[in-house]
Amino acid sequence: MLFDLKYIIQKDNLFVIQRKINDVLVTFGCFETLDEAISYRNELDRDGWPIRINKGEKDFFNNNSFSSQTIPNNVVYFQILDIYDSINLISEPKVPFPQADNFDIFLKICENLYKNGPLTKRNFLEVFAIKPRQYNFYISAGLYLGLLEKCNYYNKLSNLGVEIFSLDNDERNLEIVRLILKHKPFYDVFEECLKKDKIPSADTIFRILKDNELYNINSDVTLKRRSQTVRSWIGWIIKLYD
Repeated sequence: MLFDLKYIIQKDNLFVIQRKINDVLVTFGCFETLDEAISYRNELDRDGWPIRINKGEKDFFNNNSFSSQTIPNNVVYFQILDIYDSINLISEPKVPFPQADNFDIFLKICENLYKNGPLTKRNFLEVFAIKPRQYNFYISAGLYLGLLEKCNYYNKLSNLGVEIFSLDNDERNLEIVRLILKHKPFYDVFEECLKKDKIPSADTIFRILKDNELYNINSDVTLKRRSQTVRSWIGWIIKLYD
């Protein structure tokens, strides 16, 4: 059976719809099956190839201000948008709200636990050369996302953590994005980021967090410190596709 593959290419195990608009190659979506890609391509044809931006639509042919920066030409961007659109929010867990600003260090900690197994607090401080106070920050971040378990004398990956860190890096990162965006404070900040096409300021994030119910945060001073962590984590998500 012959298929019309116009504007459809295959990358790895995905079928990607791409078309050049105003001399810019734009990715319109990625699909697991060719049938899905063809169906959506035909829908785009019928609708005049509108582009979805921040839960809205913009017609490229009537948009003189379009530039290559408007829509990232990146499959990961659309995968993250799919996660954002389909996410099921959860109640905030009764654990400290994250205060681990360096998300890359947090990932390295999880990778080490996956490769080498549980660590005591003493081993943990020696391996990662961090201060005791920072130790609590990173453990709390892992508990918040459900990636770590805290036992009497050591810390280890949860079953979910083992499952996620057994994936290749791209799949792992997408699953971690899903874990982050399940939390309404982070979801709301990411939504604001999509609307404004930039990471919100710490003040804006502070106001968003203030509208959410965060566990055991009773002062604006503490909330402002947590705003920086949220900004850092959202920045990590954006770097995956920017």
